[in-house]
Amino acid sequence: MGIRKYVRDGEMIPKGYGVAWVDYVCDRAVYYPIGLNMVISFSRDVYFWIKHFRKGWIFKHDEEIARVEWYRGYDSGKRALSMIDVSKYLEANPRNRKLFRDMIAQGDKDK
Repeated sequence: MGIRKYVRDGEMIPKGYGVAWVDYVCDRAVYYPIGLNMVISFSRDVYFWIKHFRKGWIFKHDEEIARVEWYRGYDSGKRALSMIDVSKYLEANPRNRKLFRDMIAQGDKDK
């Protein structure tokens, strides 16, 4: 048995122990002896910052590029739809007329 203690919600906190972090996935808190809990908590925060946050700057930039490209594709698709001759398509099936009217109405709401 090590110095790490796991305490679930509603259980008694061991005497002389302080919380280092809360594990929400397993629904428990991790406790270490007072003083050591602060050092371990800080080192864990630094580890996760190095592992995830520094990469976050790159990912944020990639998300921005993806969003811009998605809108470019969306606008390109709307332009392509406005250029095609839909009369043949609409004459083929009356149900298509309603779908096309709904699509145009939705496009007008986006503006």
